[in-house]
Amino acid sequence: MSRKHLLVAAGLIIIFLIIFFKPPGDNKPKKFSKDNVSFVYPADWEEAPSLTYPAGWGETNVTNVSEELGEMLNYSMFSVRDTHDKKTRFDVLDVGSASSLEELVNFYKSARSGKTSYYKPNTGLMIIHEGSKIDSENSLTINGMRAYQIISTSHSGKYKYVVIFIEKIPGEKYYQIVFSCKIEKFEEEKKNFEFIINSLKIT
Repeated sequence: MSRKHLLVAAGLIIIFLIIFFKPPGDNKPKKFSKDNVSFVYPADWEEAPSLTYPAGWGETNVTNVSEELGEMLNYSMFSVRDTHDKKTRFDVLDVGSASSLEELVNFYKSARSGKTSYYKPNTGLMIIHEGSKIDSENSLTINGMRAYQIISTSHSGKYKYVVIFIEKIPGEKYYQIVFSCKIEKFEEEKKNFEFIINSLKIT
């Protein structure tokens, strides 16, 4: 191959790299910060639009999300989602007050099975995944705050949910974290969830 041909080939390779590869700076994680909640999330994710309460509902109603509604209607304070698969999302909800962390966990588990429809104490919104099957559950600590995690699979077997209840102020302030995605993407997306949750700060 002649020198001229080598230069042409090198030029084409450089053009290819410029067109198809982003510079490193474009892949920096994004930061979400609003009110007293902040976290970082992957560069190829985006903030999801906030949805209003259903007609006739108030802040003391539980957001009872069926599997079908759960695909798109996550009534939450703050949400981010995968730009390439908008059913993969991370939500933060202000649940409000409760007697204890255990009370919230027990209510979620009971409502999930359809045994109750409303949560009576002074509470904000809560996502309930009706008909889901619990795969595992455990206590944990997030930034020094007591928390409880429930991992479940949707009734149809199409979606995976990770729900974490966080006790900010015992008896006064609680949050619900919800991560959801298609079941076949769970292992792949779990690293993104862990990346976000490890950066979560509630002040």
